[in-house]
Amino acid sequence: MKERLKPALTVIGYIAFYLLAFALSAYWSFPYERLRDRVIAEFAADQKGRPSNQRIEIEELEPYWFTGVRARGVKVTFAAPPKPSGEQAPPTVIEVEELRARTGVFAKLLGKTKVSYFVKAFGGEISGLFVDSTAERRLEMELVDVAVSRLDPLVAAVGLPMAGAMKGELNLTFPERRASKGEGQLKLSITDLAVGDGKAKIKNTIALPRMSVGELAFDAEVQGGVMKINKLAAAGGDLEIATEGKIQLRDIPMESICDLYLRFKFSDAFKGRNDTTKTLFGAPGSTAPALFELDPTIKQSKRADGFYGWHMMGNLSAPKFNPFAGAAPGGKPATTTGAKPK
Repeated sequence: MKERLKPALTVIGYIAFYLLAFALSAYWSFPYERLRDRVIAEFAADQKGRPSNQRIEIEELEPYWFTGVRARGVKVTFAAPPKPSGEQAPPTVIEVEELRARTGVFAKLLGKTKVSYFVKAFGGEISGLFVDSTAERRLEMELVDVAVSRLDPLVAAVGLPMAGAMKGELNLTFPERRASKGEGQLKLSITDLAVGDGKAKIKNTIALPRMSVGELAFDAEVQGGVMKINKLAAAGGDLEIATEGKIQLRDIPMESICDLYLRFKFSDAFKGRNDTTKTLFGAPGSTAPALFELDPTIKQSKRADGFYGWHMMGNLSAPKFNPFAGAAPGGKPATTTGAKPK
């Protein structure tokens, strides 16, 4: 019996050796440089006609294990929308030190794309899972120690240097691959958040002393393509923040529509910290007008409880901010001293 099996085992061995040699040869000799160029070209073609006008660069692309790739020196550039004056704002650039991604072979046999990923960027790590099929898309993500100082879009929106570490997770499902039909949850927090460094100037006029915010917590749920903000708040530091509202998601993220009510207040300790803060925000107990409130729109946003209220609405790429000294729908009531928004 054993003698009769030897020829068959020999043939099976040769076939297995051939398949292994072929697989290793294809793996080591695969033209990853051409694949890199193809990815860049297809990304550029997909952006034609889109207002976001993104551009991607990849320095190096190489194999990672047997079903994955590793990319280094990834840079994504977003063209900023023109300013109201017509002047073109500088682009936003996101840089990624390393990106690893592996595809699930068995999922592919079932008609799905399943990719586990790991990103080293912004001083921290981002990892998770992406699943794509004709029925839906699913995104899982976990963030660890991401430095907000290196999140250029966020820093640009605030207009001042920032410090702090972001962590959290999100789990989103998009039926029919549509963000406008999304479902899921997001929970993020920024610890030791601080704004300003005592050198950077507000609107190129006055340097804002470092402002310690503490922990900023964000909790939201997505249902039917609408992201409801359950919590976006910070308290106990130099600045107290509270936000309510929703974001109507669109398939192009920056085209999502926001309807948010934000209120914030500076602590008495911060306002009285030095001559600069006393001049900017008013010394505690003083009746002298604060320089911060000489702007009519800021004066309109002032509430009787010391908070400044704003209504953020419109397209995420260029939202409008209107002073709103009243209470947000379902939010904290206030007896207002400022004018109502137009």
